[in-house]
Amino acid sequence: MASTTMPISTAFASTEQFTFERVVAYPSGNGFPTTSITTADVNGDNKQDIVGICGSDNNVAVILGYGNGSFGTPTMYLTGSRIPPTLIIVVDINGDKYPDIVVADPGWANVLLFFGYGNGSFQERIILYMGDPSGPISLAVDDLNGDSYPDIAVANVGSGQVVVMLNYGNGSFQAPYAVGGCRDLFSVALGDFDGDSCVDIAIVCNWSYEIMTYFGNCDGTFGQEITFGVPGFPLSLTAADFNNDNYLDIAVANIAGGHISVVLGNANRASISRHDYSTGDNDPVAIAVGDLNGDSYLDMAVAYIFRDGNMMVFPGSGDGTFGEIISLSLEFYNGGNSIAVSDLNGDSCLDIIVGTGSYLDILFNTC
Repeated sequence: MASTTMPISTAFASTEQFTFERVVAYPSGNGFPTTSITTADVNGDNKQDIVGICGSDNNVAVILGYGNGSFGTPTMYLTGSRIPPTLIIVVDINGDKYPDIVVADPGWANVLLFFGYGNGSFQERIILYMGDPSGPISLAVDDLNGDSYPDIAVANVGSGQVVVMLNYGNGSFQAPYAVGGCRDLFSVALGDFDGDSCVDIAIVCNWSYEIMTYFGNCDGTFGQEITFGVPGFPLSLTAADFNNDNYLDIAVANIAGGHISVVLGNANRASISRHDYSTGDNDPVAIAVGDLNGDSYLDMAVAYIFRDGNMMVFPGSGDGTFGEIISLSLEFYNGGNSIAVSDLNGDSCLDIIVGTGSYLDILFNTC
């Protein structure tokens, strides 16, 4: 398997150092996913595999991991899309205990499902028709109506609507329906942000520099809406508990403003506590969250574009605040466009996986 190993330089800015041993780069022309990536154990061997979209042909690539940081040959699954699908999630969507693949595909203007066999292979695509020709740009999966089945929320970029599809539990879905949105909708995340045990919806509205949250009623419907501003063109968001108070928080990548915004969740829906962290001259596009240095606090790994082609880490303090940027120097082409963290070599340290459009880059962490 063709790969390139490159040196990495790290500027340390915290008491717990971040150490990365090597970088391995796999070119997209060899079938490696480079535009949207995630990790999961798709064949039941307790080793992390990589699943993503191959930028060279717009298809889904599945790469089985050997558990030592090396990988098998990519297996491709056809999407038939005219343009690269924009987001991919691995989850058991049909209740057979095997991981499935869910894809947001604006080229088809629908959601694609690939049901897994549990051995690392998947069925051909199934198209979930959205009833909205505008095209899904993002999606998220969680139980939205309290029946323990994973439902899908889709952000449609053209219509600006968030569309919900409730799962019957077998991988088939009720008719899609809209629950809100904005004219410049670009990304969606799910989570219980106010601690009432109901899953809520958070979206980014990029041209209006806003984040909107729709609070769930535990039955697939959504009530109160809260809107708050961020400092410049939010592109993506992720949810995690950054301050250990058992409330989910939101981290937002603001591409034009050169900031990461962290909004802390609490039981008071109207009370917003926002902290902004500058990324300098760099334009952040994606965030992955995990404890990267072994101090038990969540850190943020950030991919950005159009500048020096590197990536950065914000070390978490455990109280919802973050330390100074730690820069990781790589040979990216125009930087990264998707990012994930996972232990790929079995050493209990979270590694960083970055899709750059041209390469799949892996940074092995020694924590």
